[in-house]
Amino acid sequence: MYTLDKQRRRTSVSRRYFLTAGSAALVAGSAGCLESVADRPDVESQDDSADDDHTHTHDEDVKGPVSHADVAMLTDEDGHHFDPHIVWVETGGTVTWTNENGSHTTTAYDPEFDQPLRIPETADPWDSGMISEDGVTFKWEFEVDGVYDYYCIPHDYRAMIGTVIVGDPDPHNQPGLAEPQDELPEEARDLFERLNEQANEALDHDH
Repeated sequence: MYTLDKQRRRTSVSRRYFLTAGSAALVAGSAGCLESVADRPDVESQDDSADDDHTHTHDEDVKGPVSHADVAMLTDEDGHHFDPHIVWVETGGTVTWTNENGSHTTTAYDPEFDQPLRIPETADPWDSGMISEDGVTFKWEFEVDGVYDYYCIPHDYRAMIGTVIVGDPDPHNQPGLAEPQDELPEEARDLFERLNEQANEALDHDH
């Protein structure tokens, strides 16, 4: 069980965590109760809404860096997605995730969450907790240059994953650009290979 006030193994991140919604009870009631694999069928039953306004694609033109990026969390006829999959922000820049429908998290790939490391070693990991209310946002500030991979806890097996590029990192030796680990779900591994190509291409152009 993970809670937002749990002592971090790295520096304090409380000042960089912002969750906004119409009810404070959402934070208290759901942040500490992330669902396990066994709970996923229940989550799926909550994610039966569709958003036909989105055209889903995994091939994106990655531009940046920008001071702030917005990412939608959504469920549509194609599945569960972060949109866009890759964003690029300045060092110290922020990303805001907005839940458009369904039940989702935005969670860093980090051993703190029993996942392989796919963010910079000196960076703080984040986790939004389960967000089930439409319009709720989670905001995170990125202070360390690098490539950050993240996922949705109930939908990682459906490749609901994303990447944040921060600053002007050297693409070599980035955990977020490493070969996808065998313990990751197969669909996530396949998508990471595509996202890695796009991130490397963006960084190669920048250098």
